[in-house]
Amino acid sequence: MTLLGDMVDLVTLVYHEGRNVRHLIRAGAIDPADWKYLVALPTKRDDAWAGLQDARRAARAEASVSGALHQFESRFHVTLDHLEELYGHAAWRNSNCGGNAWLGITKSVRRFADCLDRSLDAEAAEAHQSLGSARHNTGSVAEKLDRLDRTLSAKPAG
Repeated sequence: MTLLGDMVDLVTLVYHEGRNVRHLIRAGAIDPADWKYLVALPTKRDDAWAGLQDARRAARAEASVSGALHQFESRFHVTLDHLEELYGHAAWRNSNCGGNAWLGITKSVRRFADCLDRSLDAEAAEAHQSLGSARHNTGSVAEKLDRLDRTLSAKPAG
């Protein structure tokens, strides 16, 4: 496993959580036009994770941070910056979805990506380590990635 590959996994997770923007759209707090590609992901957690795997594979095939991020940005038409703004939106505070809990994680993923991109090896390793134990509303980020990836291997081939 490489640091770039781990970054891609974490970016995939941040975009996966972004599908919950539908709750803010439904509440009238967010303009739906900006988020239509994320909202197009399935609403069920495991199905949405499966729906992100093409972008994840394409990003893992890239040789650079910017190339990997471009795979997500071109598919969903939002950047990590946009997702950070989304997770910082005040409307999440009254929601029982993750939202604000993902703000810190997204900031850390952006920091990790920036350090990798700038070849700041010690800082990238530190950011990577802290992300492995970062927590959100249902456990650690590492546990969530593992749980979601196990659902992929449990799905029958079709």
